[in-house]
Amino acid sequence: MKIKISPYQSEWPQLFEEEKQNLIRHLGFDFLEIEHIGSTSVKGLSAKPIIDILVGVKNEEHLNLLRQKLEGKENYIYFQKWESMMPYRRLFVKMGTVPEKYKNQIPTILKEEEEQSDAITEYRKYHIHCVCFSHPFFERHTLFRDHLRENKDVLKKYEDLKIKLSQQEWKRSSDYSVAKTDFITGVMDSLNYSFDPFPILETERLTLRRIEQLDQEKLWGLRIDPIAQKYIYHKKTPTLSDIQQKIEKLIEGINKNEFIFWTITKKDSDDLIGTICLWNFTPGKTKAEIGFELSPQYHKQGLMQEAIDKVIKFAFEELPLLYIEAYTHPKNNPALRLLEKNGFIWKKNIDENSNILSVLVKTK
Repeated sequence: MKIKISPYQSEWPQLFEEEKQNLIRHLGFDFLEIEHIGSTSVKGLSAKPIIDILVGVKNEEHLNLLRQKLEGKENYIYFQKWESMMPYRRLFVKMGTVPEKYKNQIPTILKEEEEQSDAITEYRKYHIHCVCFSHPFFERHTLFRDHLRENKDVLKKYEDLKIKLSQQEWKRSSDYSVAKTDFITGVMDSLNYSFDPFPILETERLTLRRIEQLDQEKLWGLRIDPIAQKYIYHKKTPTLSDIQQKIEKLIEGINKNEFIFWTITKKDSDDLIGTICLWNFTPGKTKAEIGFELSPQYHKQGLMQEAIDKVIKFAFEELPLLYIEAYTHPKNNPALRLLEKNGFIWKKNIDENSNILSVLVKTK
């Protein structure tokens, strides 16, 4: 068989939006994201005329609930066939208009031992990939999509490969997909972002620089200040020795490219007055967590607003970040107001049963 590749169609984004609304109606519970992925999500890219949709849910319980809600509905076929190979994913295929004479070839479940019929291959309209939002599968597909959208030369090379492969004979359509693996892996390997050299950031009044051992006394003072630490849980009050060890671990993590931890200083002094960091990165660095603290004597001067604004711009302009999460105590009103001012939105469906409030910002 040969793979049908069509020039980019302007209707593809609208087809995605229509099915997204269908999914929202069917699911009826809190999911985290529904994304248009695959070649039809990239403007100008030739593709198989099948809309790929990625649904990210909170946990495995929701993943299994999603299967229950979609199975047997509106021409959805559950592909149990691939579940043993990819146990973290639930795959559905939604059919388009199927001629009456082929309808007996369209099951509600395609089991592992069953072969995909020619009718499914010919008349499928949507592939719906359902995974936990935290799984690397979600990030890999959105990261590859965004890279193609932003890099026309890579898009052209990928399109040329797809057209070349489409002219060959394939036993199964999945063999065509496998043939693209080396190209996709090469692109993903090229996206290993590094924090070396360390990014020093400046605002009107502040310098955000790398944490060093010379900061230990000021950091210790900040970490034992009852006002600064009012909403932060510590197992014990840290000693100066504890802070020395903490800074050693921070420096080690920075050197290993695990996170970015800035010392906040005023431009007229190199003394630490606070810290701000991006950490807990996902593997492709499309999601991270932000944390910050400031000595009380510098509160209510707009300094942390300057720092957060600069870090967010750096994160979304210089890194492939799509999401930044921030966790704070529900009674920490100054932090909440600051986060909301900077575009963070409270997502109740994250950690909703804990005493930690989660907020999430999305861009791109």
